[in-house]
Amino acid sequence: MTSPAANSIPYPSFYQRLRQWIIANPFLFLGVIYLLGNGAQLVFSRGDTSEWDQVFVRAARQLIDKGDIYSVPAVTSTRPTAELFQLLHPFTYPPFQAIIAIPFVFLPHLLSRIGWFLVQVAALTTVWRVGWKIAGGGPLNRGRWTPAEAVICVLGLIVGMRYVQGAFGHQQTDILIDALLVAGCYAWQHQRDFLAASAWGIAAAFKGPPLLMAPYLAWRGRWFAAAWTIVLAVALNLVPDAIHRAPQGIWLSQWYTRIVKPTNGEVGAWYVDVTINQSIAGAAHRFFTTGWSLEGGQLVISYNKNILPPKVLKLLVYAVELALLLAAGWAMGCPFRRPRDAYTAGLEAALVIILMLLLSPMSHKTHFGILILPGFFVARMVIEHHDRVAVWCMLACVIVIGLLDHFFFYTVLGDVFAWYGNVMWGTIALGIACFHSLALRRKSLMA
Repeated sequence: MTSPAANSIPYPSFYQRLRQWIIANPFLFLGVIYLLGNGAQLVFSRGDTSEWDQVFVRAARQLIDKGDIYSVPAVTSTRPTAELFQLLHPFTYPPFQAIIAIPFVFLPHLLSRIGWFLVQVAALTTVWRVGWKIAGGGPLNRGRWTPAEAVICVLGLIVGMRYVQGAFGHQQTDILIDALLVAGCYAWQHQRDFLAASAWGIAAAFKGPPLLMAPYLAWRGRWFAAAWTIVLAVALNLVPDAIHRAPQGIWLSQWYTRIVKPTNGEVGAWYVDVTINQSIAGAAHRFFTTGWSLEGGQLVISYNKNILPPKVLKLLVYAVELALLLAAGWAMGCPFRRPRDAYTAGLEAALVIILMLLLSPMSHKTHFGILILPGFFVARMVIEHHDRVAVWCMLACVIVIGLLDHFFFYTVLGDVFAWYGNVMWGTIALGIACFHSLALRRKSLMA
């Protein structure tokens, strides 16, 4: 017989059960809310403000219609807004990116938006979950999370989510590239060289900077994997020629001739506002060739400087970048052998990703969403290892990336901070912490 005491316990209401579930699964709950909010933005935003529609789908349509994917429509006063948007956001990517939207060309507009949103959800979920595992993260749901793990996760997300949101807003492919980079890091941790090289090669086919993973593989003595990364990236960029040949030569040479070569004269110059390029080259371009002023509540950029000749400026940038590569190689230790354990392998890959962002000729703000991965590592150094260098680096990163940006400040101040390279300096801070941790591990190995 059931006791009266047992009968007196009421069955939890729906709201009580929901509250208990949220407390047990806070990160899952917040992640779902975040994705649903961005899904509404992605699906229902206007077509004339969607980079997905006006850049990627347009390029795919031109390719299958035997057009020129790098053409830009002529502008007249009667042109619709969509064409004006396309003029300001031309297709400047390697040709491989022209084929990823081909399946969406044949879908109704709404289904195309939903389909791309699902791709973004899968990619960002990979970045979150796999990146957390790479950095040694523990359980965060099912009631098994701890305050320490929660703080580590939040700190890691702070340094990258601002720019993930930018990729969602622009409806770019950066989150998909981030997922490939993270998947490659996970495979590398588990000694799956071919899978790692394949993931990094596909990422490099989208945009060139992930090719830096190839020399890293070579440094670790994985010559076949390094070569495969390069071969796969190039091969995928030849696929569009099987669909429709370029007007002259191949699409890859067209991309170099018409997009890359015109910007070779000035280091850090690209088809974006100068404050957007947060690489070292972009900073050099701003600091040595431009100035700024505030007029009418807006930041006005003026090209009124010529402090160094272009060739000297290039040599200066290349020297700084070479020094960073040499320092990273020293911190990683003995070449031509695997990292000593999985954690070191993940940390080294995170440092290479930071170098990828800093050494790229153009690192758009939306490229920095991948900082979530090194952010998780540095946050763990702070909370779990009580590393003083990591504490100061994380504090600097949270201030310059989390606070000194458009999100908290009036837009014009965010533009000023961007001119001074706030994202670049935050990334450098993370890099210093990763470098310091690897140097300590190298020292302990030699002791």
